[in-house]
Amino acid sequence: MEAQSTTWQKLIEHQDEILVNLSRSLQQRFPSVDWQGYVPILYKHITRTVKTSDTTLSARYLNWFNVMVKNRLNRENFSHELLDITHQHINQLVNSGDEEVIKQILSEIKSSSSQIPLDDHETSRLDVTLKHGNLAHLFFNFLLDGDRNAATLLIKDAISDGIPIEEIYLDIIQPCMEEVGRLWELNKLTVAQEHYITAATQVVMSQMTPYTFKTQRNGKKLIASSVSNDLHELGIRMVTDIFELDGWDTHYLGGNLPISSLIDEVKRWKPDVLALSVTLGSQLDDVEDIIREIKSREETHQVKVMVGGKIINENPELKLNPEPDHYARDVRDGLSWANNSAA
Repeated sequence: MEAQSTTWQKLIEHQDEILVNLSRSLQQRFPSVDWQGYVPILYKHITRTVKTSDTTLSARYLNWFNVMVKNRLNRENFSHELLDITHQHINQLVNSGDEEVIKQILSEIKSSSSQIPLDDHETSRLDVTLKHGNLAHLFFNFLLDGDRNAATLLIKDAISDGIPIEEIYLDIIQPCMEEVGRLWELNKLTVAQEHYITAATQVVMSQMTPYTFKTQRNGKKLIASSVSNDLHELGIRMVTDIFELDGWDTHYLGGNLPISSLIDEVKRWKPDVLALSVTLGSQLDDVEDIIREIKSREETHQVKVMVGGKIINENPELKLNPEPDHYARDVRDGLSWANNSAA
């Protein structure tokens, strides 16, 4: 472990240079992929594996990456080739002792990725047999056709018919967003389509705000935010609104918030619970830094920290260091725990 700790420090020390060189090399060889977006995520997964010896997150990311690249470059199992290219660039800047550690870690990641079952990318996330499944299907198709007004009217009619806001979020909007992600991974949606559907959904959700403030306040306070460099905001926005519906006073801080700004807001507003959303394994170091900061400060250590999101749901065995007060498997689980914790 001491050797891995030294190697991890070297990887952090040379990170910027490795990322620039690796991104440039991959962009020249495979120009149809935006490597500047993916290389930093891959590299953070590798450095975290060196730091923790846990290959699972890196392996799962590579399996996801294989699906994404297969449908863009028409190449099978490209992730192993990608690791080999990454290894070559790392070796140019580290010594022989570190080379052996990195070689072993990358070999273990490859082996782990071969053993982990692949996610089901072929089955639609829209199932008309589920509760409100027909409405979810209609909502998605309206947005896919670029008809935001029809999608908005559909949701307004659902509210008029007595469907609770929570069910609209979890049974209609959430499956649609999961379907957007699936189709994008398969290269069946363009980036522009994905951005439009996400932006239109945010507009629809904003029109439900008046309904969330009708509930009597319970005196409990929540701050909700995505971690640094996480641009996925819809999930944590839904969490915030559902807490608001339950009577909580909430501060929704959006995505990609610097850690220092988040800590300052926790100190200023003194919430009962801080809810953090994390999508990728590459963002877990930031989550741990936030928890460490919150729990080490006299003015914030009493704040309960709840962590949820895609990476938590997909990795139930995951343990952070330091750990949060609660790993939320979904919004209902998180709300139940928060109400008991802040009682």
